[in-house]
Amino acid sequence: MELKVTSGTGMKLGKTRVLERLLVIDDTATFTLSPTYSGSDPGKMTITDTFPANYIDIMSGDTNGWACTITHQTLTRTKKMPPAGADGDKTSAGDNISVGDIAYTATVSSIWNHAPNQAEIVNTNDPTDQNGSNNTANEGGADLQMPRIDFKAAKLGPSPNLGGGGKSIWISVKRTK
Repeated sequence: MELKVTSGTGMKLGKTRVLERLLVIDDTATFTLSPTYSGSDPGKMTITDTFPANYIDIMSGDTNGWACTITHQTLTRTKKMPPAGADGDKTSAGDNISVGDIAYTATVSSIWNHAPNQAEIVNTNDPTDQNGSNNTANEGGADLQMPRIDFKAAKLGPSPNLGGGGKSIWISVKRTK
């Protein structure tokens, strides 16, 4: 019996967002993409993340060796994993190997309930990705809302507490979050 083993890779993408809470207009959220692979080196990887129109000012942060372009609402990152060895064999095979997290920010510009935001990683060289089902990731979708401010009023005077008709009173108003 002869068993042939061919090279293959399985890329995987994770995505998180900080601020995890409800986002309001003018909030700036930080997104992190965490690409990994198992098996052979994936060659050239491309990650595309297209934001809904409710986000503006998409800015690249930590690149970890990824080349970056931002066009309108789409952030594109590419990274080529160089072959190791003179014969072109990929020797950095392994399980769940990180290829460098990618951080970037975007600012909320308008409201939307559960705004979808999904990124995708693809391998544009050999070897073939063996499991494409884990090549997309999202941060769960954010509720983008108008800012709300709660106020708390406290009566300061006069003292004693004489609040009859035509009398002046003093109130302190403080904003609470």
